[in-house]
Amino acid sequence: MIKCILLDFDGTLVDSMKMHTKYAVYFIKKYKNMPEWMIRKKYLASAGLPFRYQLDLFFDDEKLKERIYNEYVEKVHAELIKIPPYSDVKDGIEILKRKYTIAVTSGTKQEFLEEYMSRYGLNPDIIMGFRPPEFEKSRHIEYLIEKYGFKRNEIIFVGDSPLDMKRAKEKGIYTAVSYTHLRAHETSLHLVCRLLLE
Repeated sequence: MIKCILLDFDGTLVDSMKMHTKYAVYFIKKYKNMPEWMIRKKYLASAGLPFRYQLDLFFDDEKLKERIYNEYVEKVHAELIKIPPYSDVKDGIEILKRKYTIAVTSGTKQEFLEEYMSRYGLNPDIIMGFRPPEFEKSRHIEYLIEKYGFKRNEIIFVGDSPLDMKRAKEKGIYTAVSYTHLRAHETSLHLVCRLLLE
């Protein structure tokens, strides 16, 4: 029996992946002599990881990685805070909370994620962002199990990243196809609610 719905943030609750990709490619290319198409391919293949960890795929110098990460975060947060969630998200979360515990997971910094939720009136039960050095998305499922007592077969993960879906399955968590993709084919107001409640 499902008790907890774990929702990805970027690309699932908010249409932000194009923006993330744009600035990731820009800041990596700024410091790396590599064709843009190759940077984009490597970045997208690792989508779902915190950007700080994605930089390990391109650079060895720790100080340089920290510099790029800080530049990226400053720009992305300034842009992301202006992008509202998908139109059905706020009501959808409230409807789902009638039956489930709703958690949000993200590679975005914890402080910013909380600020975003507050600004747009989103009220999931649990908000889990990136808290350096180790509290990142791969730890969030274990956190739900350890702190809140959910069993693995009581959690369903909804996300848009193939890497996230793969990792959730490896941890024994049910997964659902991202309703971001499904929105391209259906536009009913409470699509996510209908998909998960039916």
